[in-house]
Amino acid sequence: MKKLVIVLIAIGVVFALAACAAPQPVQTQETDAQPSSPAVAQPAAFTELLDAGSDDTTTLSSESDTSSAEKSNPGYYIEECQVFYYTAVGDIIQLGGVDWRVLDVQDGKALVLSDKILMRKQFHSSWQEPMSWENCDLRKYLNGEFFEATFSAEEKERIVEAALTTENNPWYPATNDTIPWYSVSCNDTKDKVFLLSLEEIMKYFGNGEALAANTGGLSFVSDDLNGSRVAETQEGNAILWWLRTSGLFYSACGTNFSSASCITSFGGIGVEGDLMSNSAAGVRPALWVTL
Repeated sequence: MKKLVIVLIAIGVVFALAACAAPQPVQTQETDAQPSSPAVAQPAAFTELLDAGSDDTTTLSSESDTSSAEKSNPGYYIEECQVFYYTAVGDIIQLGGVDWRVLDVQDGKALVLSDKILMRKQFHSSWQEPMSWENCDLRKYLNGEFFEATFSAEEKERIVEAALTTENNPWYPATNDTIPWYSVSCNDTKDKVFLLSLEEIMKYFGNGEALAANTGGLSFVSDDLNGSRVAETQEGNAILWWLRTSGLFYSACGTNFSSASCITSFGGIGVEGDLMSNSAAGVRPALWVTL
């Protein structure tokens, strides 16, 4: 019996020693803490963009990456920790508290047109004298009172003084002594605020074939793009709006009248135009602005 007890004790000691020698699992405490990294100062604009919670910003390593970033990140791209904003055709931007529709973008500048008709105003106070965009009352107003009252000092700095060529009306000859009507020629001008010309309307809201299609007897162009040219006042009324191309000047039998081309209330292109003194006609200013 004693031998049996001794054997059992010996076996128990062996198992106890084996258990003590076995490696024990290491207990680790899970934590969400991340290694700290030194703070890096960021430009203010970049910091604001990050604070806004954007998840799709792209850092560009070279100028060649800009195009791919533009495709994936509408509105801006980042280069060397600086945020660059850009604008695409069809976008709406704000200047002077006014919504402007982007018609063209070239070399960091955008051609914009007011999205709504901003006012009703005469092209010129008199309709009985030959008149062009160069000397009309509306040009003086837009580049004077309107420009000064509408835009901030910073916005004025961004607005480009554009060199404009206003072509003669394609349906009516320039000054001609053999017929009683003609289109008044316009010298080149430099303007910060202006109206679109017939050519610019055809470029951005139509096609050149419509103007060339007149075989006589027409006073306006009507096509399937009329809807794109309709413009409304702030109150939602679609009305005629001025272009800067001369309409025609008629002088015969003691009667004189002068017109300016326009877009009709239904979106037709009024090549012959409307009387310059029409105070119910609308104005959609245009301008080039640095982005």
